[in-house]
Amino acid sequence: MRWADLKDAPLIAVRPGCGVCRTIDETAARAGVQLQISNEVGFVTSVSRSVCVVRKRGRQLSVACQAFVQTLADDLVQHRTA
Repeated sequence: MRWADLKDAPLIAVRPGCGVCRTIDETAARAGVQLQISNEVGFVTSVSRSVCVVRKRGRQLSVACQAFVQTLADDLVQHRTA
């Protein structure tokens, strides 16, 4: 996935002040991408929570969402086999 693929996607990002936030902003800027932050969260090292993906029938998921769903599925498989 390229930074340009994220330019029109609403993103959840870490709050300003977290070390990684500056890196993300600077890297996106160098790529010429203005990120569309829809929500900000505090830095989390691990999450233990149920997650589901809801989508409208007949609509395709964005490339970013498809990648996220695939990452979730891969992680689930990895944890079940560990």
